[in-house]
Amino acid sequence: MRPTNEHERRDLKAICNRALRQVGASNFVNDTRVSEGHLSRYGGLADVDYMPIDVVADLERVVGYPLVSEHLAGLSGFALVPVSGSARTPDMEDVARLATTKGALVSAFIKALLDSRFDAHEVRELLPVLDDAIAQMQDLRRGLQGVGK
Repeated sequence: MRPTNEHERRDLKAICNRALRQVGASNFVNDTRVSEGHLSRYGGLADVDYMPIDVVADLERVVGYPLVSEHLAGLSGFALVPVSGSARTPDMEDVARLATTKGALVSAFIKALLDSRFDAHEVRELLPVLDDAIAQMQDLRRGLQGVGK
């Protein structure tokens, strides 16, 4: 029996898919070693292929945040901590990305609350988006703290 369960593996696929949508798989092809077809399979819930670790490293570098690594650390009971001094000053791209994420989060909450309750599937969809928004805001905060020092 595998130590990970079906829900954890589905969440991993969903996180990879979200990161690929964020950067655009067709754009990301130029930054990694695999084709767009392979990238599609890594994010597809019905496919058994998972993203190789070197492709995850490429993707996280392009995204600018370790989404997949953070999830993997969480599965093992750990949390990633940024290296001191690694924060950069926020720019318009960071603000736009946060606005997009927050819009998706509010939309997902509204959709989930139409029946006045959360089911397990809705929670699995909401938590990664919420975590992403929180991480983006923490990045902005770290970047702002370093300004003017």
